[in-house]
Amino acid sequence: MTALRVTQRNLWVYRRTWRGSLFGSFLNPLLYLGALGVGLGSFIAAQDTSALGGVTYIQFLGPGLLAAELRGHAVRTAVGP
Repeated sequence: MTALRVTQRNLWVYRRTWRGSLFGSFLNPLLYLGALGVGLGSFIAAQDTSALGGVTYIQFLGPGLLAAELRGHAVRTAVGP
């Protein structure tokens, strides 16, 4: 019964705070990917990409940004609102 109450409370709180979590979870990594991947990537694309395993800089950067966002989400969830 207690777990059900906690879940109901969390859903009730999330109904009010979903816009803020949308920015942190979705838009923030896209902004980083745009700034670092496209902006900085244009300078790196002019160089030799053999150090990156022959992939483009965005393909190299994407999994790292995904892992960093998942870590950040886990920390925000563990710490609380």
